[in-house]
Amino acid sequence: MSQLYFSFSRLFYWFLAAFLVLSLAGCLPPRPQPRPPADVLAAKALKKQNEKLKL
Repeated sequence: MSQLYFSFSRLFYWFLAAFLVLSLAGCLPPRPQPRPPADVLAAKALKKQNEKLKL
């Protein structure tokens, strides 16, 4: 009987530890979105400026 109790208590602690890790992982802020390189942003800004000048 004590063998069975020991396995259940050990299993309970594993589930408790897994729950704590998953709940703490949910509290962390998400990773920032990657931004395109500066030359791509400059090209888009230039294209947008040219479109405004055409109108």
